[in-house]
Amino acid sequence: MSPLRTKGLMHALKNPVVLFGLFMLLFSLYKTLSDDSKYIIRSDGRGYYAYLPALVIFNDPSFDASLNAELDYIGKDQNPKYLVRTEDGDIHNKYFPGVAVLQAPFFVFATAVSWIVGQPIDGYSDIYSFFFYFGSLFYVILGLFLFQKVLRSMFPKARGKISWIIPLLYIATPIFHYSVNTPSFGHLYSFFLFAWFAWITLQLKNSPTRSRFLLLGIALGLIVLVRPTNILIVFALPILLGDLESLKSFFKHIFEKRSRNFICGVLGFISILSLLFLIWKWESGNWIVWSYGGEGFNFTHPEFFSTLFSFRIGLFVHSPVLLIAVIGAIYIYRRNAFQMLFWSVYFLLIAFVISAWWCWDYESPFGNRPFTEHLVFLLIPIIPIIIEKKRWITGMLVLLAIVGGVRLWSFNSGFMQNQRFTSSNYMSSLAIWNSGNADRWNYTRSCKPHGEIIDVNVMLDKPEILTVSSDQEFIYLAEAGLHKPRSNERFYYRVELHKRVSEVPLSDVYLVIDAKNETTGKRYYYSTELFNDRFEGQDEWSELTFEGTINDNLQEYDKVGIYIWNLGHQTFSLRKTRFTLEEYKH
Repeated sequence: MSPLRTKGLMHALKNPVVLFGLFMLLFSLYKTLSDDSKYIIRSDGRGYYAYLPALVIFNDPSFDASLNAELDYIGKDQNPKYLVRTEDGDIHNKYFPGVAVLQAPFFVFATAVSWIVGQPIDGYSDIYSFFFYFGSLFYVILGLFLFQKVLRSMFPKARGKISWIIPLLYIATPIFHYSVNTPSFGHLYSFFLFAWFAWITLQLKNSPTRSRFLLLGIALGLIVLVRPTNILIVFALPILLGDLESLKSFFKHIFEKRSRNFICGVLGFISILSLLFLIWKWESGNWIVWSYGGEGFNFTHPEFFSTLFSFRIGLFVHSPVLLIAVIGAIYIYRRNAFQMLFWSVYFLLIAFVISAWWCWDYESPFGNRPFTEHLVFLLIPIIPIIIEKKRWITGMLVLLAIVGGVRLWSFNSGFMQNQRFTSSNYMSSLAIWNSGNADRWNYTRSCKPHGEIIDVNVMLDKPEILTVSSDQEFIYLAEAGLHKPRSNERFYYRVELHKRVSEVPLSDVYLVIDAKNETTGKRYYYSTELFNDRFEGQDEWSELTFEGTINDNLQEYDKVGIYIWNLGHQTFSLRKTRFTLEEYKH
């Protein structure tokens, strides 16, 4: 290696972001080897990824072959939530293919390695899981690197400080959790794309060229291909450009020279977006497919306040580092009212749209996860205030990074697994030194389905006291039939009861939701322990509520059963027990 290259490498290794990135890439190898890799591609990520094996390996638009390969790997009882049956009876992947496009190079590497070592080329082996994880972290790290370049370009006097601020912001925000625990979510890829879009925009500000407008169009196309609502990124342009004159100049350059710049941008955008129509055509035979039937936005009744401030999912509660951003925006408003006014508009606009989605909490444990990619812009006001008020702001940032690390530890160690936070358990979940708090809370609050209630079936209503003895295993078995045919109906259960126990904690007592098709044997089985707090109900009656949606995305079930399973042969009492099954239609 030449001295010049050696010098450049040594300089790169002095960058905290580069070192942090190398650490995270090594972590991907450790995580894949030490954990059960079958859980790396999970939840929404199963649908994002499914296009690759279905299209490249099996060429099967029905997804049957890829689904069988997936279920052979992760287990036959896993519901393919990403596949939905439409009103015409066809089955489609409901998710957009942007993540699959970005993961394609790593999928090719995984296929090549599988072929070389003689492993199955099915898209779902441990080799594919490793390369998927590696690819996800690659985009996170590249996003952090570009984010650093964006901040350095906007605040050249703080270049040295920004290098170590980036890792602190990473740990203090949900990016840390999602890149470690849920690398298959699209928000990590969107974070990279947002940072790339911002960096191209700043380059265009200083040197507008047709090639850069082409890249900007490609970046915007990928952003929409991953998550269509992220088209709202265009409203961040005033934040990046900084003032009205720069914004005018930017749009002037777009339409000058006989609109060649504009044409380049549009061509870049269309070249990417056309992939969506081609995939839809391959999948269904139609150029346009809307597979989110039965889901949508409640723009007239958004959960705006809860999205920002609730213990359950509030952005400022679960990502308090954004409070520093708000302080920074107020602090620098006098210096640049234009930029901070548009920062406020952008913040409120995305908060409104995110909070209006029917599943407004997005089943997120660290604040609403769709904000993750928008952190590229939402965190910008932190930098000026760190520069000028650096002691107490820097100390606060370090403290919040420590809290972020503690929260990740508490999640991975079981202190806050599968919870919905409340005022009573939010702070206690941080007390990781208290072993009594481990796996202590169990809140199953869910979002009601989109649409109107068309039927309410009270499956059980038992107000009287029932004393359950240790020899009673199954209590209150209730069943309800599901009508056919169905299209976009959604079924939502609600279980309400009062519980009292002789001693705590009560263990191995479960509420069971069991939907099944008696002809095919297809089944949806969900169980959750019968408590909100393990130490409840000893001195007085404790009121409990359990809610959730039955995953009937393929409209296969004909019966739903709800019952209490006393697996641990415990003794306890119940009263005011009520099972309700609600049906929604959009």
